[in-house]
Amino acid sequence: RHGMRINLPPGLNKPIHSLVTMLGVLPCFVGVVGLAVCLLWSFAEIWQFPDVFPSRFGVTGWSADSAVLLNAAINTALVGLSSAFIGLILAMLWFELTPQTRAGLTDMKATEMAIFIPLIVPQVAFLFGLQIMLVWLGLTGLYVTLIWAHLLFVFPYIVLSLGPAWRRWDRRLDDVGAGLGAGRIKRLFRIKLPVLIIPVMTSFAVGFAVSAALYLPTIFAGGGRIMTLTTEAVTLASGAGRQALGIATMLQMALPLVVFFSADAASRIRASGQVHFRRHR
Repeated sequence: RHGMRINLPPGLNKPIHSLVTMLGVLPCFVGVVGLAVCLLWSFAEIWQFPDVFPSRFGVTGWSADSAVLLNAAINTALVGLSSAFIGLILAMLWFELTPQTRAGLTDMKATEMAIFIPLIVPQVAFLFGLQIMLVWLGLTGLYVTLIWAHLLFVFPYIVLSLGPAWRRWDRRLDDVGAGLGAGRIKRLFRIKLPVLIIPVMTSFAVGFAVSAALYLPTIFAGGGRIMTLTTEAVTLASGAGRQALGIATMLQMALPLVVFFSADAASRIRASGQVHFRRHR
C-alpha cells in the first residue's frame, strides 16, 4: 500500500510510456510476422528470388506430408492433453491438501520450492541422467514415460498459473457450504470449481501449450520413437523444404490455439449458465 513512487518530470512521462509500449509490442509484432511468413510458406509452391510473394499457391505440401504431420499432431494432442489434465488434478490436490494460513495463503515450503527445479535448472543438466535411468529400466519410447517427462515441466506452470486464484479463495464460501451440510468433496465440485472455472481452464490451456512446445524432454524420454510437431519442426528446419516447415509450424501453433479457445468457450458457457440460474431462482 505504501510502495515507492518515482516522480518524473511532466515532459518525460509520454516519451517513456511510448518507449515501454514499443518495447512490449515489438516482440509480439515480430512473432506475428514470423507466423504470417510460415503461413505463406505453407501454401507457396513456387517462390523464387527476387519475387516478393509466391508466384503460385497450392496445397500440394499439405497432401504430401499429411500422414506424417497427422501422426505428429495426434501424438502432440494425446501427450499434451494427458499431461495437462494430470498436472491440473495434481495441482488442485496440492492446493487442497496443503495447510493454509488465516489469510488464505499457502506457506512456501521446501517441498513446494522443489516443484520449480525443472524450470530453473537447464534441461540438459538432468535430462541426460533421466534418459540413462529410463534406458536402464527399459521404459524409453513409451507414451506413459513421455507423459511423465512432460509432466515435470507442465505441473510447475500449472501451479504458477492456478496458484494465485486458488489461494485467494474466500473461505467463507466453504463455511456456508459446510453449514448447509455439504462435505469437503461436494463443496469442491459444487462451489469452488464452478467459481474458479476460468483460472482452472486457463491453467489447463497453459499446461497444454507448455507440453506442445517441449523438445528435449520428448527426444530424451521418447527415444526418437514418438514424433511430435515440435520435433518434426526442428527436424524440418535443419534441411527440409520451407513449405513442409511452414505446415508443421502452423499446426504447432493451431493446436494450442484450439485448446485456448475451447477452454475460453467452456468457461464462458459455465459462467453464463451460473448467471442464468441466478436470474431464474
